[in-house]
Formats: sequence, C-alpha cells, structure tokens
Amino acid sequence: MSIIFKKKSKSIFANNSQKKGSVLKNKVDKIINETIEYKIFDLLNINKKVYVKLVEYFPIYTFQKETSEKTVFSYMLRLKSSIDPRFNKISAKEIELSGISMIEFENYLIDNGAFIIKNKVKIEAILNQI
Repeated sequence: MSIIFKKKSKSIFANNSQKKGSVLKNKVDKIINETIEYKIFDLLNINKKVYVKLVEYFPIYTFQKETSEKTVFSYMLRLKSSIDPRFNKISAKEIELSGISMIEFENYLIDNGAFIIKNKVKIEAILNQI
C-alpha cells in the first residue's frame, strides 16, 4: 500500500474577494464581447464569429473645436469577400449608447482578426464612392 501526495494548484493566500473579482470581470468582458458581436453581426448581416476575420474597416475622425481633439466619429465596415462592396457605417454614438467604449470596440476588431485600412488614398476613393 502506498500513499500519494498531490500538490494543490491553487494559491494558499488567495482570498474569496480576489476570486469573485476575476469572475465578475470575466462576466462583464463576456457581455461586452456579445454586445459588440451583435452590433457587427447585425450591421454586416453575418451569423458566425469566423466572419469577423473577413471584415475590413477604417475609422472616420472629427475635430472638436472646443477641446482641440481629434475623436472617432464613426467606423466604416464591410466584408472582404462579400458580393456587396459597399461599406456600412456605425456611429460612435450608437456604439457608446450600447454601453461599449470606442477602445473596446476597436480592440475587439483587432483581437478577432479584422483588417484596418490605413492607406489614405484607398480611404479617399472609398469615401468618394459614398
């Protein structure tokens, strides 16, 4: 007969408040991601998260005269392989009214493989078509 000792993987000093905080943060992050997914899926008429990798987007900025700041006014999004080459607009106000910050929205796009268009000439050509 033998005795087997197993090492616990949990920290000895972790208290319940730290555990609850991380669980709560994970739930909040999940709700934020689901809200962003809903906005993008609804805007582009897609139904799977895999299609986010096929999204091309670029931000449109506005200049605040009072504060002399450049802020995001809206995002233009489209699917690369779509039959419809038009970009769809989602305003910053619509994003923020759903409880999402602009940083969270853009980070979601980046984290899920969406492609940002940085070529100014290409952006100007797109905006002239609208």
